[in-house]
Amino acid sequence: QATRDFLAMINHELRTPLNGVLGSAELLEDTELTRHQHKLLNTLNHSGELLRAIINDLLDYSKINAGMLVLSEKPFNCLNMAKKLDDIFQLRASEKQLQLSVRCSSSVPNLLIGDEDRIKQIYVNLIGNAIKFTAQGHVTALVDWQEGQLVFSVTDSGCGISPEQQHKLFKPFSQVDISSKRTHEGTGLGLAICKKLAVQMQGKITVDSQAGKGATFTVVLPLSIHHSPMEKVPTN
Repeated sequence: QATRDFLAMINHELRTPLNGVLGSAELLEDTELTRHQHKLLNTLNHSGELLRAIINDLLDYSKINAGMLVLSEKPFNCLNMAKKLDDIFQLRASEKQLQLSVRCSSSVPNLLIGDEDRIKQIYVNLIGNAIKFTAQGHVTALVDWQEGQLVFSVTDSGCGISPEQQHKLFKPFSQVDISSKRTHEGTGLGLAICKKLAVQMQGKITVDSQAGKGATFTVVLPLSIHHSPMEKVPTN
């Protein structure tokens, strides 16, 4: 009950004023602003969105730990999901001059049964991390179907992680670079949430990497195939 009360308080007391701040910033964009004011407004928007992401991570992690996260399993189209992921990240990749490829193998069944939003949350986190930690080169994501399981891999040409540091990756609030001079922001909860979501779906997440040689994260989820041709699934 204490956890439920805490989550309700966090949800209301933090999100409500934050929505007011971001809403006001959005209205400011429609007014006449100087170049300096535009720069300040961009900083305000970026900081607000970062805070929103942190609040969402804290809420998700607390819900999962308290056993309060319920998966909503229903038919979804994996190819459409891959296209959405590609659309989401192409601009961010191009801003860093990275080559991004998000592909869905032809072996993936047309319709699968699972919690599309939570599966997408894992994939968004992994692709976002790959782009964040890759200064130049490529990020390649592949959705595949192997032995009755959905297999999602993200490979990058980024900074990589030494085997000695990899045990920190999936621990909550843990980051490989914890120095005050670290260049990448975040709570350190993203991969911990990904692992817990994968485990809740009876799956797993692994990493293959060497320092300075990029990394490959792989998620394996045992999902059921949806066979009914009568049921239409929304494509957006």
